[in-house]
Amino acid sequence: MADIATIWQDLDDAVPAQLDTGKGVIRPVSDTPFQYLVSGNLAKAAAHAGVDAEGLGALARTDADTYSVRLARDRMLIVAKSEVFERSGYDEAGYAVTPVHGGMSIIDADPALADAIIQRATSLELTGSGRSAMVEFAGVRGIVYFHGDRLRVHVDQSHARYIWTWLREALGMI
Repeated sequence: MADIATIWQDLDDAVPAQLDTGKGVIRPVSDTPFQYLVSGNLAKAAAHAGVDAEGLGALARTDADTYSVRLARDRMLIVAKSEVFERSGYDEAGYAVTPVHGGMSIIDADPALADAIIQRATSLELTGSGRSAMVEFAGVRGIVYFHGDRLRVHVDQSHARYIWTWLREALGMI
């Protein structure tokens, strides 16, 4: 399978290592190299990966190194620090796996900035979480939840530069 990371320019090449707003810091996450888009029988795929089959919804929280994020009724993103699927494609257990390691950028924000980012970039309410973490984020598709106390957002690599610029401009107003 082609490595999509070679197609898109690294976020590090386009922006500084972090954005300091004076009230908090936003930075790209580079210590979570494995991301898998999973479709089909999520219970079987989650069992194979050792994660929760329900997955995190919008604004839900996790501290785990390997976890699942719900995107739709039959789709989830599994995020890991180490490889959890040996191969991509269809598995006889009834699910399909697509590695998207290089196809999605992860941006992470200090807790002091989380509410302002959520209010400006989404239509989510600050209380509670939705079943799906896939939301419109600053006009593009994003996956929004908390890792520890930090807001974490996954966006397609092709939108990373735009999101970084959007965050810099939007948060310059707070």
